[in-house]
Amino acid sequence: MTSKAYTTEKINKELKEVLLGIEKSMGLTAKNVVKVAENPKHFLHKYFEWDNTIAGQKWREQEARMLINYVIEPAVDGKNNTFSFEFVDNEYKHIDEILTNKDWKEQIADKAIGNLIYWKGKYEKFKIREIHPVIKEIEKLELNRRKNENPKARARNTKARS
Repeated sequence: MTSKAYTTEKINKELKEVLLGIEKSMGLTAKNVVKVAENPKHFLHKYFEWDNTIAGQKWREQEARMLINYVIEPAVDGKNNTFSFEFVDNEYKHIDEILTNKDWKEQIADKAIGNLIYWKGKYEKFKIREIHPVIKEIEKLELNRRKNENPKARARNTKARS
C-alpha cells in the first residue's frame, strides 16, 4: 500500500462500500480486488504500488517475513511449539535472545496483550457463548493493564498506535 493510504472514517466508509460492491458483483477475493484496482480511475487504485520494480521488492520482503515466521522451536513439553523469531526494536530476534532482555520481553508482552485486545474486538460482536469467559478475562487484563501501565510502556504503546 502506498503512503497515500490513510485510515479515516470517510475512507473506511468508502472502502467498505467498494469492497461490498466487489463482494456482491464478483466475490470478495484479493485477486478480484486487485483486478478492480488496476483501473487508474478506480478508488482503490491509489492504495497499490503499480511500479513492479518496487512492488517486486516489497513482495520479496514479505516472503522473507513469512520465512522468518515459519521457523519453529520444538516444545519442551512436546505439546506447544513456538516460533523462533519475534519482531522487536524494528528487527527480528531469536527467542533465546529476547528472553535475556527485559525491554524486549516487555515489548512481546505488550504485543501479546494488544493481540488479545484486537481478538476481543473482532469476536465479541458475534456473542459466541463458548468464548464469553475468554472475553471477560481479556477485559480484566485490559483494566489491570491500564492501572499498572508504566510511563515507558504507555509511550511505546502510544507510538505504536500512531
